[in-house]
Amino acid sequence: NRKTVRNDAVVAALWEARVTDIRVPVADVAGSDGMQRLLHLTGRGMRFTVRSAGVPVGRTLDTIASLGGAVFRWEVVATPETFERVLTSVANSEVPSGLLLAIAPIVPIDIAGSAVHHFVSSGFAPGGDDVLRRWLELDPSGVFNELVFRAEPEDSLAVAVRLAGEIAENAGRSAVVNVELPRESESRPFVDDRIVADRVGEAVAVACEHPAVSVFLDGFVDHDRSYYPRHGLIDRRYNPRQALHRLMTEAAALT
Repeated sequence: NRKTVRNDAVVAALWEARVTDIRVPVADVAGSDGMQRLLHLTGRGMRFTVRSAGVPVGRTLDTIASLGGAVFRWEVVATPETFERVLTSVANSEVPSGLLLAIAPIVPIDIAGSAVHHFVSSGFAPGGDDVLRRWLELDPSGVFNELVFRAEPEDSLAVAVRLAGEIAENAGRSAVVNVELPRESESRPFVDDRIVADRVGEAVAVACEHPAVSVFLDGFVDHDRSYYPRHGLIDRRYNPRQALHRLMTEAAALT
């Protein structure tokens, strides 16, 4: 959940980079103002993936039902222990026709030697794991028609996206890959713009090579506070960093 602040600088940066597919938390579109803004931007050619966390109930289900065809994809992020409850909740809800349903498991970050996980990511391992097998056993008919995979900063994107696409295809589903931008430790900021730009360039090339896989960059604006601070594609003054220029030039050249 986030505070409600009107800021068109991010939208301007997205448009300048010709980015049309974005992911937002469900709280951003739960109110009437957020809904109107979503409808306006959808009319301008943008496609929204709405993310919710936990077993969908109450207001989350009501929001998704009210969105109709304005949202392209609903990504449900949940712990593996709640998979069965997630399936039951979604199967019994009024999901708009044509809405893509994607599932992403919550996974800890840096779990070695830690008894409590304060920091988490989401998405199946690109090569598959026990969590993915458990999900496919629970959802053999494909109520959720997309599987969300994570590509961690140290992963080869060429390998991660290829494996994710193959696994999803073999399961009769589509793949979504969230590419995590480079990070340092939980308290030290990652500020090497060249490495971030190289990662973005790699993501663009792989996305063009595998058009059946939806590839997202997990981070757009600098994360300059709290844990795991890191540079993104634009800074907190909404000026472009090297990564945004790389996105624009690489995409233009490849398409």
